[in-house]
Amino acid sequence: MIMRAVVGNNVLIDYLICREPHFEKAALLMELGYLKELELWIGTSQITDLIYVITDGGRASESEYAKKVMRSLKKMVRIYATDDEDYDAVASSSWDDIEDAFVHQTALKVHADAIITRDECGFRLSTVKAFDCDELFSYLEEEKGFVYESVAL
Repeated sequence: MIMRAVVGNNVLIDYLICREPHFEKAALLMELGYLKELELWIGTSQITDLIYVITDGGRASESEYAKKVMRSLKKMVRIYATDDEDYDAVASSSWDDIEDAFVHQTALKVHADAIITRDECGFRLSTVKAFDCDELFSYLEEEKGFVYESVAL
């Protein structure tokens, strides 16, 4: 069975803007999503945050680039449509970070095995296990016997 994971915004941003020193592991994660080795998810609540970051604060001059990124990202992740129930759950939650609360809500709705983030502390209330990329790859190697490395094409 393929592992299902929700990808946090910090990991997505590491990948999208090639943010070092985290880009390499984030890129490997996204490659595995593209190859369907992992089932990666994001929620619609995350998309506007990502667009804001990659367009340098929402600059209209960057909209074509943002659309290109969106089309590319769709090849690697599935999109969960955040709904009224999710909104209400987050609004009544005890989470301090609303963005993390929405990521957690997405994880619950898609029945994720994990949340992949660099902000594990932000998910201390999560009922879904949070990993950073290094921990995820260690887990996959130790528990499943899978070793993943990027391959230059």
